[in-house]
Amino acid sequence: MPAPVSSRLSSPPFGARPGPFSKLRPGDHIVRAAAAHLRSAITRERPWTVAKELYGENDKPTEILLRAATNPATLTTTGWARELATTAFYDFLVALAPVSAGAALLSRGMQIPMGTSGQVAVPVYVTSSSDAGSFVAEGTPIPARNLNFNVMTLAPHKLAVLNTFTNELAAASNIEPVIRQVVGEAMALAIDAEIFSSNIPDATRPGGIMRGMSSLLAKSGGGAAAFAEDAKTLIDELAKNGGGRRPVFVCSPATAAAAKNWASVKFDYEILSSSAIAKNSIVAIELDAFASAFSPIPEFSVSTAGVLQQEGASPLPPPAPGTISLWQAGLMSLKTIVHVCWGMRSSGLVQQIQSVSW
Repeated sequence: MPAPVSSRLSSPPFGARPGPFSKLRPGDHIVRAAAAHLRSAITRERPWTVAKELYGENDKPTEILLRAATNPATLTTTGWARELATTAFYDFLVALAPVSAGAALLSRGMQIPMGTSGQVAVPVYVTSSSDAGSFVAEGTPIPARNLNFNVMTLAPHKLAVLNTFTNELAAASNIEPVIRQVVGEAMALAIDAEIFSSNIPDATRPGGIMRGMSSLLAKSGGGAAAFAEDAKTLIDELAKNGGGRRPVFVCSPATAAAAKNWASVKFDYEILSSSAIAKNSIVAIELDAFASAFSPIPEFSVSTAGVLQQEGASPLPPPAPGTISLWQAGLMSLKTIVHVCWGMRSSGLVQQIQSVSW
């Protein structure tokens, strides 16, 4: 069985493939499941049969994931696909974390498996000691606090990623690391673009955590002193709203590099990078106030015939510019779908400073 959730701290570098004698991580089985789907389009066999041929009879976790994806009822069986799928999906996100600040939030914030529920009510983030526990005398009633579930409801939204491979590459024995890199990169970019946006939640997407935000005042002068003051300003603003207990900072790649350069060796807060954040901006997020819900089994499907429009902004029905025949070009398309949602459990726990001077 896969390693427990607590063993994820030593995650291998993103894109690295476990060696022949290394222990597989839970997230590796999701990548193997995708590879089996891709290869099955060539062999015309069932994906779990292909998985046995590729990885041997002993890789039961991959087979379980593949069978669960076609029979979701098995996810309700304790000790079977439900626990495996949950662990594997979050381990897959942990592997994405070095290249995706959004994946880092999903894997480290409050995690709510969605299971068979259409939506999940999330309790409010506790911001005051008056909402916490109390000392009571012997024999006296314990105060019961009102756990507010009216702040946020998480409903599943479809995150879909399309990747195209040549038939020759799909037939190669080393397709697994290619899928790990290509699918992971595409999903990382898609997650970051949505999480760190100002989009209003609707029927299509969960919405961004930065909507309605204004910028706090940046410290002038540049250098380590300006960075320290900006970090202090952000954490102080989180604390005013009940946060500041476990903040993380997110910047663009270039700004994150500068922040790590100016941060003291005693600065023990995590600095993440994302291309979805504007340059010269720094965002502080209360990690424990970020919650996500998901369906743990990704859906994979492969097409070798049909027309694919290679347009990422606003695809149109065929015939349209950028369309290509998969059959004619000797290509196949792998579609990956994950149902996921996220949000902040209280307001004021995402803050930003634009136009930093350091």
